[in-house]
Amino acid sequence: MSSILRGLGSLIALLAALAGVPLLLASIGRLGALGSVDWAKAFVTPDDGSLLLGLITLIAWMAWAIVAVTIVLEAISFVSRGAITVALPGTNWLRPAVASLILSVGALVVAAPHAPSLAEGSKPSTPGSEASVSPESADDVPEAGGSQGQRHVVVAGDDLWSLAEHYFGKGTSWRLIAEANPWLDPTARLDAGSILVIPRGPDAASPPQPPTLTPVPVDLVSPPPVSPEAKPAGQETDRSVSERSEAGSESEPAGTTVTVEHGDTLWSIAEQHLGDPWRWREIYRLNSGLIGDPDQIDVGWILRLPPKSPAGPAEPSPAEDQPDGGTIAPDTAEQQQEVSSVPPASAEGDQPAPGITPIPEGHPSSPADGRSAPTGAPAVAGDSGSEAAEGASADSLAAELTAFGGVLAFGVLTFLSQQRVRQLLTRSLGRQVPPVSVAARRLGQALTRRATPPGGDEPSPASVLLGWDGDRGVTVDLEQVGMLTVAGNAEHQAGALAAITSSLLTAPWSADVEQVLIGRHQCWVDQVNDPRIQTMDDPSAAIAEMSRLVSARQRARLSQELSELRSNPDLSTAWRPIVFVFAQPLAADQATRVRDLAITGSGVSAVVADCGLGLDDTISYANQEARFGGRTFTAQLISSPARHGLIELFRTATSDETRPAPWWSDPGHLPPNVTPLRRTGGANEELSMPVLSRDTAHPVLLMLGPVAIEGACGTPPSRAVKQCAEYCAWLLAHPGQTATAMAADLQVAEPTRRSNMSRLRNWLGESPAGEPYLPDAYSGHIELHPGVTSDWEQFCLLTAGGINRAQSTALRDALALVRGAPLADAAPWQWQWAENMRTDMISAIRDAGVVLSEHALTLGDLDLSRWAIGQASLAAPEDELLLACLAKTEHRAGNHDEVRHLALRITRNARHTGVDLQDRTIEALQQVMEGRSRTRHA
Repeated sequence: MSSILRGLGSLIALLAALAGVPLLLASIGRLGALGSVDWAKAFVTPDDGSLLLGLITLIAWMAWAIVAVTIVLEAISFVSRGAITVALPGTNWLRPAVASLILSVGALVVAAPHAPSLAEGSKPSTPGSEASVSPESADDVPEAGGSQGQRHVVVAGDDLWSLAEHYFGKGTSWRLIAEANPWLDPTARLDAGSILVIPRGPDAASPPQPPTLTPVPVDLVSPPPVSPEAKPAGQETDRSVSERSEAGSESEPAGTTVTVEHGDTLWSIAEQHLGDPWRWREIYRLNSGLIGDPDQIDVGWILRLPPKSPAGPAEPSPAEDQPDGGTIAPDTAEQQQEVSSVPPASAEGDQPAPGITPIPEGHPSSPADGRSAPTGAPAVAGDSGSEAAEGASADSLAAELTAFGGVLAFGVLTFLSQQRVRQLLTRSLGRQVPPVSVAARRLGQALTRRATPPGGDEPSPASVLLGWDGDRGVTVDLEQVGMLTVAGNAEHQAGALAAITSSLLTAPWSADVEQVLIGRHQCWVDQVNDPRIQTMDDPSAAIAEMSRLVSARQRARLSQELSELRSNPDLSTAWRPIVFVFAQPLAADQATRVRDLAITGSGVSAVVADCGLGLDDTISYANQEARFGGRTFTAQLISSPARHGLIELFRTATSDETRPAPWWSDPGHLPPNVTPLRRTGGANEELSMPVLSRDTAHPVLLMLGPVAIEGACGTPPSRAVKQCAEYCAWLLAHPGQTATAMAADLQVAEPTRRSNMSRLRNWLGESPAGEPYLPDAYSGHIELHPGVTSDWEQFCLLTAGGINRAQSTALRDALALVRGAPLADAAPWQWQWAENMRTDMISAIRDAGVVLSEHALTLGDLDLSRWAIGQASLAAPEDELLLACLAKTEHRAGNHDEVRHLALRITRNARHTGVDLQDRTIEALQQVMEGRSRTRHA
């Protein structure tokens, strides 16, 4: 009934516009007055009102003519189903409204024959909303495929125009979707979670599959949950839910609920409760009626969760390869029969398993080091549902980064590395830097595979990459355009703004650019603790600040060029580029004001979300393409999951917070009646220099320096030696894990993993008792022989109980294991799965060096103190606590010139990195330079 009323209302509005308005103008207008005006005296004599009324009437007739012609043209386009489409110039603002009215009238005619079926089998609109009617379940929608096309599950932000652009390449084809869904009210917004039939396009054999429109289970199409105030958690009253239960889907366990807490995101909830953060979309779709924006969820909301385990066989678990590269050990008779048909592989296991297509060396998908993303490796026979889930997760990860440029990835990784170094330099004694989560680490690995160093001439500071036209980048200098407008749906705008602001923060040529972010941003940069970024909530206040900056610069600039001012080192900071980024659309007068301020050439520019004014320098996004300056090209965008992952990465890397280190004994963890004792030796303790000796009765993996394996009993591999050593390290750090987890962590294809595992097995050989050091994983869980160890494990055993409570002899033996920086011969961004372990190695070695140096100074052994500092400095060069210990040692030895040199070195390092010295360092420098600590009042 509501659609019929809307259709009648639209018909009346169109008739009134076509016939009523001219009748009204003819009866009350004063167009004839213009004919009696003496134009020679019209502008020098007072007007009696005739001239004004005549001009108003003329303007009204002209406006009516434009509206009438637009209505006629849109009606022709509707009747011809888009075959005839003509638009008057300058009517883009009017056409959508007119098209909606015509479509509503057309839907009134089309929907009439379907009224009985709608009354019987359709679901009414949600009470209290203007939402469109949607089918009750997937069964109510005609089957996808054939002549009818496919299904589309509506997500927030969808409309008929954007869907037509996506599926058919032009928004004017929205009528095809409307006609294929006669129950649809085209004038109302689309309900998230409803299902539309997308017909086959007139010029396409099959419509393209959108990246976000994966097949959705029936439970994900069900209506949204009730609000927390309306129903208790977990209570289901919707009819589709009860029908689904009665249908008997026993094979899929029912989902649960979770209450949103402070700091939660869909990404973190999916990671914590489902084990895979890339399943955030399932939570969003399941709660689409409650969640309007997937980047904004409120504390206290109760969200429904999908089943924890995705569909797929749960058994058997995948097993490790045979030594000859064969398939996994069969667990059932059926598997035995299937495995028996597998042809044997080569000695090194290079023959892939059945169903796997190996990626040839030199293939674009296969990097030079032989690694390949796990997305290219189909599941082998006997894979479990968890492995299939891992593959789906890897596929999702690769898909989310398809529009993420290599130069931007390189800049992001470089920025992350710099921030991680800063964290290690400012870490207090006995503290641990924040570890990176598994999901964020996987994103970092994917960025590493995509990263490409910038080449060619360095662009101007405010230049950003918008996308690629073939193999050439499309860039824009924000200072040249003044104001760049970003047009597209909400996801396109958020992805584009994230890419632009990320580039300005991380690109090497944009190091001097400052950004002012206005509004609720969906990108990660406002999570970064960087002085080049400011945030503001009020657009009016931001525009006032922008006006103040522009006015001040205009007064000071005079006729000088910006390049000339910035070349002066004393003026460059004051004339740095500043970019104002408005995340939400501005009002028309605000957008005009920002445009006027940004074109002054004062080094202040702006990026704004589209507000519908059709301004110059607008980049328009549709699907994965962008249009700017008359060119259509592939767009650079950062998708919502990638933005969430980057938030996690940068929040961890830029955090100033630390936590108690596991290698440090915290007295606060002891009972109140227990007093910890320092486990240092007495004055008569033997302090001879340690002699480096390792037990090589079994293989030892060396990681505290260049990576190597000592004591291996087999044949060293002829290639991929470092990769085999990395596999050994992973197995030591993850005993009992599966092949699936190993491939996902190491980011390798299954054939590569199998080959390297075979090489490692042959390299390690057998123990003196005849047991292989890398046994066959018949149970699916891979584990090294207990005799295989690493120097890092030995370091941890020597300092067990806390470095601060270890004996000097144990600390000497532990530091003697250090041969250089941990993983010294691994390239930057390699071994990313071990990044937390690497930072722990550096931190523990530094702490051991400081503690042993202090013990040695207490005992008067200056040589041991120097040795301890030197060993620790191999892992943590330029560390201020180690340099402070060295200054105290040289002060005790009377080397005052060296003390002054060290004090200057420490303070210069702090100024260079932009960090404050720790109180411990300041007090030590005061003692050695001034003889005592300076007096401080509480």
